[in-house]
Amino acid sequence: MPIHFIRLLIVLLLALAIASCGGPVKELEGALGKIPIFSPASLKDRTTAHTSDVISDPMKFSTYTWHLETTMSPIVVDAFYTAQWPAAARVEEDGEINFHNPPLPEGDAPLGESVHVTVKSTQEGGKTQFSISEDVFARRRS
Repeated sequence: MPIHFIRLLIVLLLALAIASCGGPVKELEGALGKIPIFSPASLKDRTTAHTSDVISDPMKFSTYTWHLETTMSPIVVDAFYTAQWPAAARVEEDGEINFHNPPLPEGDAPLGESVHVTVKSTQEGGKTQFSISEDVFARRRS
């Protein structure tokens, strides 16, 4: 068995073991869907916004974003979301790892409800910063 496969397996098992132990953040206040939360993590802030993919409906989506941090490495947070969402789109760019679940639609297809996780690839002050955003149709949050 190749060593890189064994390392990935160890990281995934470690992430799942840590996640099952719980931590300060047990739920995301205001979330409408079931969203996996990496643990241990602490909540720094929650922001809200209205977003859209069409100019005629600027308030199509209600977006909640939870900003979290953990002392665990970005690799462990990455492994957790890779294991939780094996079918999600995963993109690394500009020092971040981005997950889109479900993946973004192709071409000009309209966007639907989704969850995205953004993990900073490097730690700041000994902590990994990550955020979870939930986009739902605005009418569902009213």
